[in-house]
Amino acid sequence: MATSAGQTIDIVGDAELRAVLRELRGSTVRRVMMPAVRAGLSPINKAAKRLCPSKRIRRLIGTRAAKAKRGSGVVGRVEVREAAKHGIADTVQVEGRTVGFEVVGNFLEFGTRHMPARSFLRPAVEMTRPEALARVTEKARERLEVEARKQAKKGRSLR
Repeated sequence: MATSAGQTIDIVGDAELRAVLRELRGSTVRRVMMPAVRAGLSPINKAAKRLCPSKRIRRLIGTRAAKAKRGSGVVGRVEVREAAKHGIADTVQVEGRTVGFEVVGNFLEFGTRHMPARSFLRPAVEMTRPEALARVTEKARERLEVEARKQAKKGRSLR
């Protein structure tokens, strides 16, 4: 799943893999899917950086994979990160207020009343969707085999 300022794009895998994941315990799903989601975010991240019209914003584009707030899933994001948290001291004046440069990423993506949108995140997701899905599926299958071997050594099943 890629999220940008409230917009969510679900990347759904093949039915066989989803059926297997539905039957697993939550912690196992996270151990399988966290690396898979990270692998899937990589091509989206690269494409977003390539398409971004601002060099300053390009430095702030990054990915994050985390445990979902509900259920046992994993959520992935390609986002324009906060500048101050990443050692970049850029700020900009917006209507008399000083804000972090990451806000400009939202202005570029969605536009303002004074500037048309110059989207780079949504097109990056659309361009790389097949590759991202293939990477998620491949990595999930790989991690599923690793988890199955680990659990077998412990005398347990994955379910």
